[in-house]
Amino acid sequence: CVFAGITVLVIILFIMKNFIIYLKSVFLLAFICIIQNLQAQCPAIVTAFISSQTTATCPSNATINIGSNANGVATATYQAIVAPSGVSLAAQSSNIFTSLPPGNYTFRVACGSSVANVNATITSTYTQLTANTVTSNICIAFVRGGTITVTPSGGTLPYSYSIIKTTNANYSDAMSVYGDSNILNPTDSGIFQVRIKDGCGNFITKTVNIQPTIPAIHLVPDYLDNDQPCGSGNVRMYYDLQDALGASINSDDLPFGYRIDIYTKGVGCTRGAFVKTVNKNQGSTDRMIIPTNQDIYIKVTNSCGDTTSSCYTFSVGSIVFETHWQVVQTGCASVAHPNGLLNVALEWNDNGRGPELYSVIKLDGSVVRTPTADSTIFQNLLYDTYVIVAQDACGLIDKDTLVPPTVGEPVSFSDWDDYFCTNQTGTLTYHGEIRGFIYDMEHAVITIVSGPSNVGAQAIYDSQLAQFYWPNMLPGNYVANILTGCGSDLVNFSINTNEITLVQDFSVSTQQICNNGGIITGVLNYNGEGSATFELYDNLNTIVSSNSSGVFTNIPQGNYTIKAKIQPTGSCFGGPYTIDKPVTILPNGAPPQINKKIAMICEDVSGNPISNGKAILRSFGFAPFNVEIKRVIEPDANYVFQYSTLSNDFTIDNLIPNENYRIRITDQCGNTALTDVSTGILEQLAPIQNGNPCIGEFYTLSAPDMINASYSWQKSSTIVGTSREIVFPIYNSSNDGAYTCTISIGGGCVNRTVNNILGGVNCSVLPITIEEISVNVSNCKSKISFKINNTTPGMAKIDLQISSDGNSFEAINNISINVNGTIEQSFIDNNPNKGINYYRLVITEPDGRKIISKIVSLRNNCTDTKSSFTAYPNPIVNNNDLNINIISTVFGNAEISLINEFGQLISKKIFVSKIGVNSSHMEMDKVKSGIYYVSIILSNGEKLIQKIIKY
Repeated sequence: CVFAGITVLVIILFIMKNFIIYLKSVFLLAFICIIQNLQAQCPAIVTAFISSQTTATCPSNATINIGSNANGVATATYQAIVAPSGVSLAAQSSNIFTSLPPGNYTFRVACGSSVANVNATITSTYTQLTANTVTSNICIAFVRGGTITVTPSGGTLPYSYSIIKTTNANYSDAMSVYGDSNILNPTDSGIFQVRIKDGCGNFITKTVNIQPTIPAIHLVPDYLDNDQPCGSGNVRMYYDLQDALGASINSDDLPFGYRIDIYTKGVGCTRGAFVKTVNKNQGSTDRMIIPTNQDIYIKVTNSCGDTTSSCYTFSVGSIVFETHWQVVQTGCASVAHPNGLLNVALEWNDNGRGPELYSVIKLDGSVVRTPTADSTIFQNLLYDTYVIVAQDACGLIDKDTLVPPTVGEPVSFSDWDDYFCTNQTGTLTYHGEIRGFIYDMEHAVITIVSGPSNVGAQAIYDSQLAQFYWPNMLPGNYVANILTGCGSDLVNFSINTNEITLVQDFSVSTQQICNNGGIITGVLNYNGEGSATFELYDNLNTIVSSNSSGVFTNIPQGNYTIKAKIQPTGSCFGGPYTIDKPVTILPNGAPPQINKKIAMICEDVSGNPISNGKAILRSFGFAPFNVEIKRVIEPDANYVFQYSTLSNDFTIDNLIPNENYRIRITDQCGNTALTDVSTGILEQLAPIQNGNPCIGEFYTLSAPDMINASYSWQKSSTIVGTSREIVFPIYNSSNDGAYTCTISIGGGCVNRTVNNILGGVNCSVLPITIEEISVNVSNCKSKISFKINNTTPGMAKIDLQISSDGNSFEAINNISINVNGTIEQSFIDNNPNKGINYYRLVITEPDGRKIISKIVSLRNNCTDTKSSFTAYPNPIVNNNDLNINIISTVFGNAEISLINEFGQLISKKIFVSKIGVNSSHMEMDKVKSGIYYVSIILSNGEKLIQKIIKY
């Protein structure tokens, strides 16, 4: 101390050249240094105590001040020797410790050879930062984006907020720009990361998906109507609204409407001078007024801010005044009128401005009927050729010449097909117009007398135009009877089997986001002439949302039902109907779930197994998924990566037949699901029984839900559907009959068929209802339990029926019981069949009315402990070998013998049978044609025999 001080002072005072002051300063500095050294000596015994401490208000911001009699001694050190993980245990010269997390501590003070320890506990007021986000104001102001409201809790104030558009929730925080408002207004759609940071600098991230609630709107011009005032220079345009895929958009589903900006059309399809803006509200008509003889550029903006544009070239031919009339015979032959009389009626009128005047003249110009304002029918005209002259309010004139059919001209139908009033899958609406010479056509009644559907159904007939139609018609050949007051005629007509019939297939998919719910998408494959909307309901059957796109975003975890609501053209069926599908959004962080799997050996066209296996799985969760596979007996290191996919359905090819595999699926959140599959021969499929259809009620005919499969339904050799389900919105007796569905699985790997026989019953007239029916097995016996209710007390006969195929049922038990209110009963089937058993109840009232329950089923495995085998092909042709697949329940030597019909041994072989599937074969090229028996004797003495034929 003295040496350093003197050195400094010498330099300073030498410069100042003041030697006396220099000497005085030296003695003063030396005295101060001596006093300091006397004070900085380590005490003989060091003491330590907590002088002060603070609570952790952030994860690591507490402070502890150590008090000690060694404080101020330069050589004293302070050290945390026991502390929570992450705290430095190095010694320091300061007695103050900062940035400490909560926990238990031991501090040590050391000075010279003496040390002292002191304990301390730091508590925390900090809680984990959490937050909820709610989206709103999406697609309300003709701009993209919406509003995200963040509600944080925990952490330490103040909060700050940032938002960035990215799918990566783990983005670098340097990209964030924070503000103090918890209301965020992104101006785009997509996936956003909302980050909330507290006063401690801790943050969490929430993923928010903002998607347009309606699609971009495309305006498609339909036709023009010249209904504006004469000389106005304007015309009315009717148009359709569609999405990018051409699906119709209903303006009722646009809660904030849309905007149309009209410009003159420039060169090509460019925007010219502004003409006007047309604002359309929800539910407004799809029409607008445009200039006559002007090509226009049309820009459409939806409430989400998405825009589309198109150009329209004006055609004068689109607004030409034109009328068309139809001639219909009325009355029978008489002396005065051997060909009867004629009515003429207006069929359609284009681009006329009312009021319109019509008059009837002959070819020679003589007036038969004078002009009558807006008259559309002229009745009881003499049998002749006429000209109808039409004049609209603006002076436009049109003429239509009407020539009646010649005497003896054969009766036929002029027809066309569409989906007006059709709501049944696989059918169409047949429209016809009676042609030829027929007396009293005005009063015709047209009835189908033979054909693949609608036999006995009367056509819906327009007597003024001799036009008619039948809805829900199957393709095929028909005969119709035309009955009038003057006689009847039979007409043969056909609907081409190549006609496109009604399709209404509804599928649902989900896209889940790791920490914030998911997206539900319903896709309706509907080609009918009608509109469709979508509704989402929660598990309490409360509507969550509705729209025309079928896309529902930011849906929290839970079980839902999405409904496709279809409104066919016309009011033939009393309003819309729905097709419902259940769907689930998984909880945040849930691993992928495998809800269906199929493993099989592919087959050739004859149904014989080949050397290729295939596994098909259906999963749902947080896509995209990585799919890996290995054999079960192999270690995890042998997993082979197959592919990454966004799809919920996975297919793995080229598997070894009769082998066990393990499949691992990993989702985007890093969670996995494992499942094992065994490639074997796919069993025959059982039909799905939804109970008998009720006349006049909704019914769905379903095939088994197979993954990666195509379906083809036939009724009376006519294809009536190509989706898994056939929807009957209103079932009637003409739908009764046998239906066969061919299912091609895995791109044709395996083909299976199922058969359903439908017979409608009058369900609604019975006061008895079947509330529950179930079946279970115990001690190899089936117990069928049911609950029924009768609102009108009385006797009822209850039959239990069984089937082995789900189609043909026979009664096995019955009771007669007085049903008063709700009762519960059960039947016992003591001898169920091997394999799948199907059960149903038939309840008959004293007057013969019946109600049939849904069908329940279970598999009887009690007799499955026996071994079995299949031998194919059977019969054997072209000297093919005989393939034998044995399912054995025992291990050991087994004997296969080929015996002719006289009991003589033809060949024999021995092999070692394992438990499970065993494959073998016998050479048949040198075996003569005839009847043979394959005999297999297993090691336990069990004998199996099958008859085969060799051609």
